[in-house]
Amino acid sequence: MEKREKVVLVLCGLFVAASGILHYAHANAVLAFVVTAAALALLAVMVGDATEQLGSRLGPGATGVLQSGLGNLPELFVCIFALRAGLDHVVQAALIGSILGNSLLVLGLALFLGGLRNGTQRFNSEPPKMIVALMLLASAVLVVPTNRVDGCVGLAIKEEIRVLGNPLSLSVQLLPPSMLAKARS
Repeated sequence: MEKREKVVLVLCGLFVAASGILHYAHANAVLAFVVTAAALALLAVMVGDATEQLGSRLGPGATGVLQSGLGNLPELFVCIFALRAGLDHVVQAALIGSILGNSLLVLGLALFLGGLRNGTQRFNSEPPKMIVALMLLASAVLVVPTNRVDGCVGLAIKEEIRVLGNPLSLSVQLLPPSMLAKARS
């Protein structure tokens, strides 16, 4: 283990412990939030380092799958705890923020910095079109049931969500593999 990894591990342990202490001591909510956010950021760094170490032994394809699966692990935990607390809108906002943050911020920075370093960049236009279509689909799956439920009144709300949610979730599961198959051909 390198010195940097040891420092991150110790800091992570300290911030996680401080977060728990602040929570159970009913300390200032803003301070508890900042400490917990720092603990989550350090946990994300640890997951990223572990993924890179595994990826160096697995190869590029398996590394991509591993990064996709484990890259959003801290967000997954936040969503699980928020759902258990009944904070559905927080989970929806976190997912939309993650989608927009990854697609706009990360992609924008990559294009900007790549342009500064390499000049005009040229790339195949088909993969970005597929990514945009999938991003729009994912956003629609999150937004459409919420807007529909906000417009409903009474006991029919659960049935409305089921009627809208099933086709949308099925399309999210079936569309990406078909788009990938099309992109490979």
